[in-house]
Amino acid sequence: MEVINAIGRRKAAIARVFVKEGKGDITINGRELANYFPSSMLQFVVNQPLNTVNAAGKYDIKVNLKEIFYLPESRNDIDFSAFDYVVDAIDTVSGKIELIMKSEREKTRIISSMGAGNKLDPTAFRVGDISETTVCPLARIIRKECKKRGIRRLKVVYSTEDPIKTTLPPDDPAWAELPEGRNALPGSVCFVPAVAGMIIAGEVIKDIIGNKGVNCMAQINGPPLRGAV
Repeated sequence: MEVINAIGRRKAAIARVFVKEGKGDITINGRELANYFPSSMLQFVVNQPLNTVNAAGKYDIKVNLKEIFYLPESRNDIDFSAFDYVVDAIDTVSGKIELIMKSEREKTRIISSMGAGNKLDPTAFRVGDISETTVCPLARIIRKECKKRGIRRLKVVYSTEDPIKTTLPPDDPAWAELPEGRNALPGSVCFVPAVAGMIIAGEVIKDIIGNKGVNCMAQINGPPLRGAV
């Protein structure tokens, strides 16, 4: 197996990941996993996608991590032609669309995360094409933008749960920080976006190594997720 590399982003951090056949060594910025993440819980989170597809101990993974906020203005800072896979977890629509478009231009595989804010049901996530998404307000915007730009297919993780409607109390000082016309900002519960991230990680690993096994989330929650069989 040749060395496969992919790129992913969360907040202001970008990680480039190299995967090759090996004995399960994982290094992050030159440090062993246990040294970079002393917490056994965080080590478990890192290894869970590998365990899900029975790939633990079969591949060596090297991660190079740096901070950068991906926006249209910074699109030329990264050469996507060097990568095999891109994970889109951007919150801003402009950055999200630019990342999708650049991956399309460079013919680099991409999976995009839709909205996980104001949701409480981690079992409502599905994997599918952007054209198949329902309910999610962010997915509706991305569908429209992809159609305008001629992007016909985009693999996404989205939720079928209706977002919880929230508003700030009248005397809350946070009103001063809200954009005009908004009465609340999306909030998230730690376990919901975390589950979306684990599903995405599993999809990337299966796409890279060609695993066709049934997704464990499908076994627990119902029929197989689209793209996960």
